[in-house]
Amino acid sequence: MSYSGKARKDLLNRFKKQLAEKGELEAFTVDDRPVPSDIKSLYLELNNELFEGTLPVDLPVVFSATLNKGRRSTRCYGKAYYAASAFGKKGHRLNCRPTKIEIAVGMTNRATRKTLVHEMCHAFCYKEFGEVGHGKQFWLKMRKCGYPKGHFFPNEQEGERDKWAL
Repeated sequence: MSYSGKARKDLLNRFKKQLAEKGELEAFTVDDRPVPSDIKSLYLELNNELFEGTLPVDLPVVFSATLNKGRRSTRCYGKAYYAASAFGKKGHRLNCRPTKIEIAVGMTNRATRKTLVHEMCHAFCYKEFGEVGHGKQFWLKMRKCGYPKGHFFPNEQEGERDKWAL
């Protein structure tokens, strides 16, 4: 019998759960530590922890209640902005630098942390490689930060996987 799509995913998840219950597979730990009301302090902590302090300390990092205003079909969890002097090769800019990071309000601690790391990876790639978007360097840095397969943001009814996941 061959499984595909949702049936295959459900079967694999049940199998992993059984292995974890038997102690044959380490259970995945969730980082649900509280997120400070000042998102900038979390940015500075993650900058030192994951980016070795290479991102600008004076970069504006804010919660935004209007990030999804006007969006109908998609939900935006965060956004990293940049400035550049010119276009480079496809997906790259010349003299690219991060200018601001916005994070949506109302997410869980886990989703807020993952979203901030995601946007910080964009800022890192702007600064180091001039890469914009979800290119090769972006996903390499996401893997180094502990997110090898994209993001999974559970909501109350069912899981929702982001469209940029590998």
